Amino acid sequence: MKVTVCFGNVRVVVPCGDGDILVRDLIREATLRYKKATGKILWTFWNKMNYALALTKRKQR
Repeated sequence: MKVTVCFGNVRVVVPCGDGDILVRDLIREATLRYKKATGKILWTFWNKMNYALALTKRKQR
């Protein structure tokens, strides 16, 4: 079985086996697939890296 989840105009298909997947797991998987589809994972990664670098620079001063 597959479920289509819509995030505005972006749709992602999430396989859910025989329907025994929990809703929270379905949401987590849909969110991950959305981030992959829109490239938001890289954006989040770079934001976290820049924040970590800024903290490191502050501690060195």
